Amino acid sequence: MQECAGKTGDIHETDERINSGEKNWVPAFAGTTEGFAGTGFGEGPERILLPRREHARILPVRIIALGTLREYWKRHPDAEIPLRSWYAAASRADWKRPADIKDAYRNASFVASSRVVFNIKGNDYRLVVAVHYNRGMMFVRFVGTHGDYDDIDAATI
Repeated sequence: MQECAGKTGDIHETDERINSGEKNWVPAFAGTTEGFAGTGFGEGPERILLPRREHARILPVRIIALGTLREYWKRHPDAEIPLRSWYAAASRADWKRPADIKDAYRNASFVASSRVVFNIKGNDYRLVVAVHYNRGMMFVRFVGTHGDYDDIDAATI
């Protein structure tokens, strides 16, 4: 078996590795390998396994305090899907400035101290995050009902 930017093998061998529990490797398509006579790469397209860290996309925005969201949706199960949806979208976003957030979430409100307020589940819930654009980080500061939100100061929480 030839080495090529990771572990290689034919499709059946690769599938066996994945099915046997090699969870630290993910399949990738190496493209055609024709025209490399004598190198072992002449059999046509080849699937390779890459380490997850090399294959995975680096997430531009890191969200701190996912546990806060989890704790909340355990107490409020109807908030789980909307909060997970927000988390999935935000963690894949490439927000470098407030306008980027506004493009994705038209109802987002911006308050002092780099705080952003997101309306979750049709404004049933509010999510306040502190955004550090230069670091690519968001810190969950508050999640609660609309009524709970009225009792806090989003700029200082």
